[in-house]
Amino acid sequence: MKISYDVYERLYQAYNSMVSYEAEVEVTSFSNHSKNVYVAKQYFKDPGKMRSDVLSPQPVEGVQTVINGDRAQILQPGSGGNLTLSELKNGDSNFLFLNTFFSLYYKSESTSVSVNNTAEGEMIVLETETGLSNPYRSNMRLKVSSKTLNPVQMDILGKDGEVYMTVIYKSFTPNKPMEDSLFEIKE
Repeated sequence: MKISYDVYERLYQAYNSMVSYEAEVEVTSFSNHSKNVYVAKQYFKDPGKMRSDVLSPQPVEGVQTVINGDRAQILQPGSGGNLTLSELKNGDSNFLFLNTFFSLYYKSESTSVSVNNTAEGEMIVLETETGLSNPYRSNMRLKVSSKTLNPVQMDILGKDGEVYMTVIYKSFTPNKPMEDSLFEIKE
């Protein structure tokens, strides 16, 4: 089904003007022989500030990833094994964030948009290439509710067309005020 210009324009305005968001997400990672499911709270604030707090399952509960510009830190409570990275390259660490999808989508020359009817209602489906050589992260697909314009599901696909990661948005609050201290890299 073809998307109307009005719906596409509303979608563009909603996400192009988004300066922050908070979301609870369910992330599923698929590999050859296993499937891992995590629930996390995501925070984003423009420019380039992202944070993810793992809520479950138990073995990784409390792990926190903070990205601030070109620096990232992974905090592992109780283990004392914190890792700080500087000079992140190609955004490879922030693929689970919605702002990364839109950044890639609006820069790419290889995109598509369509409308699909699903059990959850009418969905706008956006797809883009990532521009990376990683064979497991070559494309991204985002499903957005036509009614609310909220994200429903984001898939990260490999060159083979297989889905390697899925992010399901359980809750989503755009343009939520956030303090910069939420994204502080601890020395």
